[in-house]
Amino acid sequence: MQSFDLLEYGVPMSIRVPVDSPQVKMSEGFLGDKEVSIKAGEGFDVLLTYAPASTSDMAQLKAEQLGYVKSISNFERIVEEEEAGFIYETAIDSTQSFYGFRYIRLQGDIQYLFQSGLIGTFALEDAQMMYAAVKEEE
Repeated sequence: MQSFDLLEYGVPMSIRVPVDSPQVKMSEGFLGDKEVSIKAGEGFDVLLTYAPASTSDMAQLKAEQLGYVKSISNFERIVEEEEAGFIYETAIDSTQSFYGFRYIRLQGDIQYLFQSGLIGTFALEDAQMMYAAVKEEE
């Protein structure tokens, strides 16, 4: 993994990405004011949306994301949970489970929401790797 600066895409922070050359696409999003898609190597597909935050209350922002995820028809369970994010499991059937994550960063009055890419299926290890890659350094 290597540090990857997102400033040239309008995001004043860095995340970690696999050493493979990351492919980055920006767009006006339907999920937020702006979207940045970051793909690199196998199993790394992160969607970042950012927009003015509706509140500075992290617990409320995370609760909103938990609500969205729990409303997914094939939602199974929350696998890991922290103050600013979580990893969750969805199941297609009793033999196939896939994983995703949500992680929120607040900077000033802007909410940055990182999540697993919307197209694709991810193993638990992929979701954990992406989640760790976007978390703020402690």
